[in-house]
Amino acid sequence: DWSSDVCSSDLEAAGAQVTLYATGKMGDRSAILGYQEHIVASEFKTPCPLHFGLGTRQACDVRVVFPGGQVVEKESVAADATITIAAETKGE
Repeated sequence: DWSSDVCSSDLEAAGAQVTLYATGKMGDRSAILGYQEHIVASEFKTPCPLHFGLGTRQACDVRVVFPGGQVVEKESVAADATITIAAETKGE
């Protein structure tokens, strides 16, 4: 089975909503492969990756909605990859 990990090194990401879609189907509710909300569950607030099983899929599209509403999307993320997505800061 293939898998993908989505990480955030940004403690502001607590509460971020992460949705994985079939490749090329970003935003299509019928193509959702997984959904998780990033929760900081440690008093030390250490980053904890979100793990998604992708079955036999070799890639997926990722959408992260951060607290405050900012949306970051990554297309065609390879399976067995660990990616870090951070909210963009103003001026970027």
